[in-house]
Amino acid sequence: MSQFLSDRWNDILALNSPQWLVIAILSVTVGTAVFYLFNWLYSQRFKAQSDLIGLQKLQLELYAGQHQRIELPAPKDKTATLILPNEWTPYLDQAVQYLQGELETWQHGQQGANRISADLGFIQDAKLFQIYVRLYERLAPHRREELRKEQQDWLGERQTRAKAAVESHGGSLAPLEFNNEFIEVTAARIKELEAQLSTT
Repeated sequence: MSQFLSDRWNDILALNSPQWLVIAILSVTVGTAVFYLFNWLYSQRFKAQSDLIGLQKLQLELYAGQHQRIELPAPKDKTATLILPNEWTPYLDQAVQYLQGELETWQHGQQGANRISADLGFIQDAKLFQIYVRLYERLAPHRREELRKEQQDWLGERQTRAKAAVESHGGSLAPLEFNNEFIEVTAARIKELEAQLSTT
């Protein structure tokens, strides 16, 4: 190894002026190319960040626009006591759609998929709660108690179905199996209560 290095050093010392000039030109050319490459990559990074910020702003604008278009059906009973301000209708569909897309394309490990599916379940549950309250406030007193009892029974049934859907007992896939059933059952209940709300 030492002989090889010694021979290479002697080769360098034996270079004449024109050869050194060629090496200098090549070094400057390569150095300049590397400089411009890194400069371009750096600028692309900032462009990507700018595009991401723009996309986030667009999503916020889309959220705001969709939020403003939400309209609740007017209660048929004009004497109904509203629990929530009628104009307060948090728009959750966009969050649901985003998480559904993330879950469908997730490729970064089971733990992440479990977390996304859990978050999706939480948001669906919040949407169900919102619709439940809107329906509850429009019902006559005796129907309110019927709805409360019906919902209490349904909550127990949802938990039972979600647990029964788990096939990978003790495995990392178990939370996802539970969450998927939880989400599906909750989405079906949302449609059911929305149908009642539209005619109440």
